Amino acid sequence: MSWKSGGQQCFSYIPSRYVFILLTAWGLFMVYAFKGFLGVAIVAMVKNGDKSESYGQECRVSDTNNDIVDDKDNVNGFDWDDKQQATVLGCYFYGYIVLQIPAGALAELFGAKWIFGGSMLITSLLSLLGPIIAQWGYVPFLITRIVQGLAQGVILPCMNAMIARWATKMERSRAISLIFSGAALGSVVVLPLTGYLCDQSFLGGWPAIFYVLGIMGIVWFILWSVFVYDSPDNHPFISESEYNYIIKGQGLEKTSSKRVIPWKSILSSYRVYAMIITHFGQNWGYLTILTLMPTYFTKILLMDIKTNGLLSSLPYLSQAIVSIISSYISDKIRERDVINVSLLRKINNSIAFFGPAICMVAIVAVECNQTLCIVLFVLALGLNGFCYPGFNSNYVDMSPDFSGVLMGICNCFGNIPGFVAPIVAANFYSKGQTLANWSHVFYTCVAVYVFTQVIHILFSTAELQPWGISGGNNKENNNNNNNLNVRQLR
Repeated sequence: MSWKSGGQQCFSYIPSRYVFILLTAWGLFMVYAFKGFLGVAIVAMVKNGDKSESYGQECRVSDTNNDIVDDKDNVNGFDWDDKQQATVLGCYFYGYIVLQIPAGALAELFGAKWIFGGSMLITSLLSLLGPIIAQWGYVPFLITRIVQGLAQGVILPCMNAMIARWATKMERSRAISLIFSGAALGSVVVLPLTGYLCDQSFLGGWPAIFYVLGIMGIVWFILWSVFVYDSPDNHPFISESEYNYIIKGQGLEKTSSKRVIPWKSILSSYRVYAMIITHFGQNWGYLTILTLMPTYFTKILLMDIKTNGLLSSLPYLSQAIVSIISSYISDKIRERDVINVSLLRKINNSIAFFGPAICMVAIVAVECNQTLCIVLFVLALGLNGFCYPGFNSNYVDMSPDFSGVLMGICNCFGNIPGFVAPIVAANFYSKGQTLANWSHVFYTCVAVYVFTQVIHILFSTAELQPWGISGGNNKENNNNNNNLNVRQLR
């Protein structure tokens, strides 16, 4: 028996699309781990001096927080002020937005596997070097984070291009939500892990999380290189039954391998601009919580770093669970053709945006009550999990052939909040770490959520666009049976 036929027999027991979903979810786990861990690690990296004179006065004297535990003063950390810290937290996104559009185009034309994998390898190697570079100075560390963001900026466009090739129409919401649950789980696991490692001096303190993430990323790259392929068409071990299932399940929306990107049609579509605005709104709220929630827990609610890391992870666990459940329900509703797909997406996205907006107003109202505050953060991101069977599924719905390009365009502009939101927030709380100043941070999120969802309701769609499938696709679909016969001869 040849190696190839033996491998085919071995892998026929595990559907290839499940392997793709698992490793892509792990890839997003790493992306969001690299994005978010610094929000907790920076608490240990910088000097905090005498907290009794610097922040947390309102909640320190409040009788609603009887279980407050102060962190140890860190007088040996980096001397970065609030605005410098906001820049460190946001600079990842300076690089992140640059390659979104080129990556989407390259992934559609040349395949996404090695672009996705190579970006993760670069990010992982830089993570291993991160603690050394941080000792060199503030600017070298900023540059490292920018380059990491530059490398990671290709991943979501590549991922969307591959989803369009691997997911059937009726499994699309579930596939997207399972993959994006990796993003939430990245925060669920890494935030408490970061808090724990930062608190353990015998493990090296905060540098340890840089090393752990770097090693995990390299392991992922090896598995990705061996087991994942760009599409079912060039997968050497996929079973004939699964290949046929995927092709039939995609129907006329099967992606074409010979495509010319219709830039004029895409850039002149008001539906695309509605998606850009929606994506901007999602990321303003989500990235504000991702990067600044640990700071709020430390400087307003006065949590120690281990508690901070653990509790900061709970909202993302809630989001992962809700995203999977809501997507399963959405796919079942779609299978039964109960309501229009666009309406279904808009209902889901309304829950995802208006729900967190209400929770943020409530967070301001509960002030120093730790328990209620944490419950509201958990509820906010849990409800936000409806965005995955909401606007996040629209890219593949609108254009299976060019979903990577669409994701690249929208994610480019949609991630501007990654560096703008922390700076806007810092301009509020740099005047003093008070509940009143932080309320402006939350009210800004509320306004962005509400405005962008109204735009989404009025102008977005989940309908297949006239330019959404390449002109050569019908011919390819007519040749599917011939492709199956060719594969049988391999």
